[in-house]
Amino acid sequence: MKKALVLILVLQLLDLSAQFRRGGGDLQFFIIKDEPGPTANYGQLVSMNMSIKDATGKFIKNTFKDQKPLLFPVKHSLYDGDIYEAVTMLSKGDSAHFLLTADSMYAKVFHQDMPKELKKGSNLEVVIKVYDIFNQKDRLDELKKDNEVTLNAQEIDRRKKEEDQIKKYIASSGMEFTKTPSGIYFVVLSEGKGSKIGKNGLTAVINYSGFFMDGTSFETTYNEDGIGRPAHFVIGKEEVIKGWDEILVGKKEGDQFKCIIPSHLAFGNRAKGSVIPANSVLIFDIDVAGIR
Repeated sequence: MKKALVLILVLQLLDLSAQFRRGGGDLQFFIIKDEPGPTANYGQLVSMNMSIKDATGKFIKNTFKDQKPLLFPVKHSLYDGDIYEAVTMLSKGDSAHFLLTADSMYAKVFHQDMPKELKKGSNLEVVIKVYDIFNQKDRLDELKKDNEVTLNAQEIDRRKKEEDQIKKYIASSGMEFTKTPSGIYFVVLSEGKGSKIGKNGLTAVINYSGFFMDGTSFETTYNEDGIGRPAHFVIGKEEVIKGWDEILVGKKEGDQFKCIIPSHLAFGNRAKGSVIPANSVLIFDIDVAGIR
């Protein structure tokens, strides 16, 4: 048995409920291993393995299984006691067990309806083991450089096939898209009259719906009644996928547009949980609701 799986197995066998402590909001935590050193802060990247299990025992995510640590970007908390607050409690070498309310995680982090088999108020069990903490810009610049060097013939061929698929989608859509130098396609559906979004520092307030090229929806800020619950993020701070940071610059408050983000400007060769497979082209209908 791989040693990394022992951590999860032990937590499944032991009753640690009496040892959990309260954090912000409904967050509960149990520190398994506590190493000295600074904890993670906003804007950093945390190299870690993580498992997320719901109240039915189903794993939503488990990077321990394949021993493939992820790089987790530390963002501003979306609500008191969320996953980002949990990560900022940990330093290099730490491991911990967290309980987070499933309702809030699905609504505010996953941006999807909670599965019907889960009860309101139930918890998600999150186990995290931290390997290292990096300054985000330095690490992403390093990864970008590595990716440019190691872009091999197979990846070049994959991107060419992906581009052909995008062109077929555009041809069938009947719309006239504009292509940016990086490879994003977009078409403005309704032009706003507000101020333009600058490159850095401003907070974009947007409603959006995300689709795959086959038309399947994977995420939206709209509820069943069509009422938006806008997302907020700072432009140019790498809080979102690269494609969004690029395509929103120059757009105006009130603009409504559709964009096609190639996979290398979305989540690349890494899957986003069980929702978005690796190497996925993502299509978004975006409404710029405000700029702050």
